Amino acid sequence: MFKNHKNIKNSITFVLKIFITFLILYLIFLKIDFRNFSLVSSRISYFYILLAFLVYFLQFLISTIKWQKLVEFFGVKLNFYFYLKFNFISLFYATIMPGGLIAGDLIKGYKIFKISKDRKIIMNSILMDRMTGFLGLIILIISLFFLFLRSLKFPNYPKMVLIAVFLLLLIIVFLIFSKKIINYLFKIVKRVFPKSEILLEKVSKTINTYSDNPALLIFAILIGILIYLVNTICVYLTAMAIGINVSFINILAVNCLANFAVIVAPITFSGFGIREGSFIYFLSFAGVAKEPVLILSLVLGFIYLLLSLGGGLLEARTLFVKK
Repeated sequence: MFKNHKNIKNSITFVLKIFITFLILYLIFLKIDFRNFSLVSSRISYFYILLAFLVYFLQFLISTIKWQKLVEFFGVKLNFYFYLKFNFISLFYATIMPGGLIAGDLIKGYKIFKISKDRKIIMNSILMDRMTGFLGLIILIISLFFLFLRSLKFPNYPKMVLIAVFLLLLIIVFLIFSKKIINYLFKIVKRVFPKSEILLEKVSKTINTYSDNPALLIFAILIGILIYLVNTICVYLTAMAIGINVSFINILAVNCLANFAVIVAPITFSGFGIREGSFIYFLSFAGVAKEPVLILSLVLGFIYLLLSLGGGLLEARTLFVKK
């Protein structure tokens, strides 16, 4: 009975995400001039698209190395192909399933749990990999508003500076008092959701274990920042392919904010709709028309989807071999 209820809930979530994705894209396309859209599409430079794909693959490799280092912290030595394979599988499911990156991480963890004797260590590393990546993104956004405020073509600069200062203070306080804050938050969550106690204890142990090695955490956060910088190069090359003439700093700011929106609001498939809306909104302040920005975002989505097919092929191969 419980299993059927869970399947119904997952099906409703799946249908709802499809509906939201197409609804957002439909509302965006309503405001598009299709003549201009067609004209811009005909001028795309595929050489730059190929370069963008190669850079995105480089980002994927850097991300895999980061995960490997988080596992090796516990003295576990595994072949690099192991990390590459499961990252590809995670990327594939993150692209096609509701939940995005979270869904990809859950399936990656589930598959590893079934086959690896070091399952607990690897599961902890997956959680820390995601946390340090998100923290790196926030730090990068804050740094952009502090260091390149005058170069960014966004409105409401004073408000953004205040928000950046507030976020920076939160991060500093969190890093200094992380154990006490986390333990206090977990106590509150346990009272509200008693069934989550076992999971929260595992998460707490993971954070406490890694927090005893600040050098590793700083390394992981810096690699997380590097990953978003490399991803922005991919976006910048794609923008060049379409003919969008915007500075790298502005592209970096827009890309970071779009990634932040996709992570905190995983309500569509592979970020489609959320990413397009974010790009169109922020790049409009730089004087870029909607049509080339929409093409930019759709091409990026295609690049991400194309690389994720590697995970799909690995899954298909596994199923075929088993059969």
